[in-house]
Amino acid sequence: LVTSKDNVESAISLVANVGSDETIVVTNTQGTGNDAISLTSTAGGLTAKVCDEKDLTLGNAGGDAYFKVAASATAGNEDVRVVNTNGTDEAAIAITATAGGVDVDAAAGKNIDVSGGQVLVTSKDNVESAISLVANVGSDETIVVTNTQGTDAAAIGVTATAGGIDMNAGTTIDIDATGVLSLDSA
Repeated sequence: LVTSKDNVESAISLVANVGSDETIVVTNTQGTGNDAISLTSTAGGLTAKVCDEKDLTLGNAGGDAYFKVAASATAGNEDVRVVNTNGTDEAAIAITATAGGVDVDAAAGKNIDVSGGQVLVTSKDNVESAISLVANVGSDETIVVTNTQGTDAAAIGVTATAGGIDMNAGTTIDIDATGVLSLDSA
């Protein structure tokens, strides 16, 4: 048991400062609990830092599920990664905000790339514009929905089960079909 009786910064400090091969290791060899090694700050925060060109990694012993901060002085090399190599569950990586929102924001000119087996976007709010795709930066903007290989008659389907569909354009509405163009009204 190590206990400090002094109310100062670094009241307990583990320091290695002799050479570049130094390491500080805390090991629990036989403990099997989720808190086999526990770091707790009851009233304050917890900070972990690494120098540029080094990684801060939290993960399992096998290294196949981890959270990594790759710090770098070169902007193109610095990234944050959440990796689950072996998980097969639908929520193998889950981001959940139970009471608040989730904000995904990328710099202008950079992509937000989402790909997977199926991409499902579902709203939980009963409001207008519950799901909204908006482009509002400049006059060259376009919004494109493309199905490259689907051959079904409903390769792109727009369905309003209980309500209508309202299409408005500031200029032209252009509809081209290599086959039959069918507009039916009940």
